[in-house]
Amino acid sequence: MPLKIEQKNGVYFLEGKINSTTLPFIKEIVKEDLNQHKTIEINIEKISIIDENGVSFLHNLIENGIRKDNFILSGYGCKEIYQHYLSNQIA
Repeated sequence: MPLKIEQKNGVYFLEGKINSTTLPFIKEIVKEDLNQHKTIEINIEKISIIDENGVSFLHNLIENGIRKDNFILSGYGCKEIYQHYLSNQIA
């Protein structure tokens, strides 16, 4: 499954893969949603695979945000994100 995006009560639920092919769709959602709302929440609990580009994009949103305190990443997500943060904490 490439990527399924569903919105419920202001939360975007992503299912499938986040990679260089699907990343432009996520970027467009973030851009459009932040023009209309103060905060955006993305749930990654059903993400099966995320490539380096996807991890980098989510990391930048978490660390920098487009505006302070306006991005929430929820769900247990996939191991690539946890491994990325664990490796940054060790270094």
